Order: sequence, then structure tokens, then C-alpha cells
Amino acid sequence: MLFRLKAFGLHLLASMCVISVFLAFVFLIWYPEPYYKIYGVWGAIKIVVGVDLIIGPLLVLIVFNESKKASELGRDLFIIVFFQLSAFIWGVHITHAVRPSFSVFHEGTFYLFSKQDVDVARMDNKKLVPAFWQPATKVYVKPPKDKEEYNHIYAHLIDADKRPDVMYLTERYLPLIEIEKKVIDSALNIKSALKQPEKENLINAFLMGKEKELSECLFYSVKGANTHVTMVVDKLSGETIGYIEANLEY
Repeated sequence: MLFRLKAFGLHLLASMCVISVFLAFVFLIWYPEPYYKIYGVWGAIKIVVGVDLIIGPLLVLIVFNESKKASELGRDLFIIVFFQLSAFIWGVHITHAVRPSFSVFHEGTFYLFSKQDVDVARMDNKKLVPAFWQPATKVYVKPPKDKEEYNHIYAHLIDADKRPDVMYLTERYLPLIEIEKKVIDSALNIKSALKQPEKENLINAFLMGKEKELSECLFYSVKGANTHVTMVVDKLSGETIGYIEANLEY
């Protein structure tokens, strides 16, 4: 039994190290708040954690027996590790494939897109595509220089049977830092939200929890695939303070 417990402990420790790295990527880089709520990655994460931290080590505890030959123990361990590795690779692939790669600022709203949502191949500046270890890139869509270019862009989108939204035009993506003042000027006017008791309570509760005054904050809409939340930014530093899980735009 001591032999089994030792094998179980070592296997559990190794699995915990791997899962810790995976969870760090998920919650700190790929899906920082509130992305993990917007994209609902809990399903894939639960399967990976369940297989690698529970089922895998338990199988080791069950099958390891010092009376077995080394070849038999090696075979059993290989099968268990292969099972765990398969689940782990699947989980990494799923969570990375659909993770938000671009936070696209357009007309006062941040739109979250994965690489599957847009045509990355058309991007002029490939440096804007986040690497495996990088969070979503904040970009803006280069506006048309005049009405003629505006009409040309939309005519092209319609002719190509594409979504008539310039947020998807990756060839017009530029680093968000270039229009810092415009971002500030495009913050939400939440006066109408403050007139609605439910939204007013959400705002006041958030500010109280962060020890901030309303005058110190800027508010921006953030739209994911199926969710709409509000990002709160410090007006002076430009740092993200947090998110309100509601649409305060209207």
C-alpha cells in the first residue's frame, strides 16, 4: 500500500504542476476577467482538471502494485499518462482556439474576437496577432478618410457577401494606443443608466467595492459572442479597474 501511495502522490504532484501552468495561462493570459465568464470555458477546464487531477492519480493508485513486473507497471503508467495527455491536449486546444485574440475598439465599444471570427491572413501588421503566451491585442479600426472610401468599403463588403461591419476588416487594424485621446472621448455617457434604479445600484456597488468616485472612472461597452458587459477604467492612469456584468449603454 505504501508503494501505491507513493506512486499516487508523485503522479498527483506532477499532474498538479502541469494543471497549474495550464490554469495560469487560462485565467491570467487567455481569459482574464471577465473573458472567462463571457466565453464560458468552465466546461473544458472541468474535464481537464477532472481527468488529470482526479481520474489519472486514482488509476495510478488502483493499478500500481509492487508485485507486478517493471514492464507491466511501465505499460500501465503509459496508458494512464496517454489518457491524461489526450484530455490535456484537447483542453488546451479548445480553450486556446476560441480565446479572445483581439479587443477591437470601434465607435466607443470593444468587440472581442477570436482568430476564428476574423481573417487573420488579411492583416497588414502581423505583429498584432497575439502569440500563444500573449493576451488579446487591443486594436482599433482605421476609419475611412472620406465618404468615398466609406462607400467603397461597404460596397465591397456587400458584394463579397460579408458581414457589413468594419470591425471584421483585419487589414484596417491598428494599435489602440495610437488613438488614446479618442478612446477617452468615446467613453459611455451613463447619465441615462444612473436614472434606472437597477443599473444605478450596480454602479454604486461597484464603485464602493473599488473605493472609487464616479468622476474618477470611464465606462466602456465590451461585447463578446453572446455577452455584453461594461469595462470601468481609471480616468487618470488608463488602468482597467474592473467590469460590471451588465450593459449600461442604454
